[in-house]
Amino acid sequence: MGVLLCGVPADPVARPLPIPLESSAAVALAAVTKPIAQHPLIVVPYGTDSRGSHSIAIAAKTPVASLTTFAIRDPFGTLWIGNGADGVLPGQDGENGGILWGNGGNGASGATSKAGGNGGNGGLFGGNGGAGASGGNSSTALAAGNGGNGGSAGLFGNGGTGGYGGNGGVAENGSDGTTLQPADSGQNAGPGGNGGNGGNGGLLTGNGARGGGAGVGGAGGSGGTGGTGMSGVNAGVSGGTGGVGGLGGVGGDGGTGGNGGRGGFITGIGGDGGYGGSGGIGGFGGNGGNGGYGGTGADGGTAGNGGTGGFGGNGGNGGTGGAGGLIGSPGLGGPGGNGASGGQGLSGGYGGSTGTKTGGHGGAGSHGEFGSSAGSHSGRTGATGGVGGHGGTGGAAGKGATA
Repeated sequence: MGVLLCGVPADPVARPLPIPLESSAAVALAAVTKPIAQHPLIVVPYGTDSRGSHSIAIAAKTPVASLTTFAIRDPFGTLWIGNGADGVLPGQDGENGGILWGNGGNGASGATSKAGGNGGNGGLFGGNGGAGASGGNSSTALAAGNGGNGGSAGLFGNGGTGGYGGNGGVAENGSDGTTLQPADSGQNAGPGGNGGNGGNGGLLTGNGARGGGAGVGGAGGSGGTGGTGMSGVNAGVSGGTGGVGGLGGVGGDGGTGGNGGRGGFITGIGGDGGYGGSGGIGGFGGNGGNGGYGGTGADGGTAGNGGTGGFGGNGGNGGTGGAGGLIGSPGLGGPGGNGASGGQGLSGGYGGSTGTKTGGHGGAGSHGEFGSSAGSHSGRTGATGGVGGHGGTGGAAGKGATA
């Protein structure tokens, strides 16, 4: 099987030049570039399909100095020489470079909460890997999209960079309570997206690419406000206790950084690992509900306690650095992400009042490190703040290649 290129010499008779695809890349490229240097080329179309017309040869008057502007495909559409196309649709992968030579295409960014496209691989005898694309951010409690992986080179060339992870969104708040229904807790947030891995350098020579940085975890939703206590409907009946505020939602964890790509075995520098994403903040605890009104001559109800704030999200781990070649250093590990602060506990409710007696006692707040201070109004106290998240672990450094 061969690819047919037609030279255009001074005489009007075109002389076909078959290029055996089974031969080595050096022979094939020599067969291609030698007639290019002597004559311009013409396009030999062989048909159309849903992607449009195809041609076996290179467009006429293509500059000899650069092979990046033309492509050679066989009748089945396989790309042998030339750059792969970039992804276009959300999350679409980049096309691989030509089997013999060519750079891989870049991936396309991901849609909301969806992963980014991977970069295409470079050709066997030359070509860099395409870059991975960023993952889509989340707008809700769903996890954010991961970054796409970078494409790898063949024997010679550099890897493509990993895509960044998307950031987490804001979770929904809890519903407020009623006299008969307790307040809902805030929704827990989703994690940030992981960074894509960097592509490997050429098997023989070439640098590995850095891993993509990870996304930040989402913010936890706030707890709902506690419902008001029941009123004393008859004389001498005390007001009911106010409802407890809802718990704050837990913040999302930060994503994990992508690993760096490996350098070439002979010469090549390993790619650095991507950084870990920071954790998302915890949601605020809900306000406590007010105590109910007491009946004639009875005490008002005790106010409800404020809700406890949500835990902060943990920081994500950094990516591992890629190994270096026999001549070349390994990549550095990525730093871990920061843990987030816990959500603040909010105030207790107001004690219920009566017409003839003093108001009821305010609800006691839980023990909080970030709780708000007691209110100036009688019968109102602060609630417990959430616990901060743990920081992420830094990524391990890459290892050098062994002989």
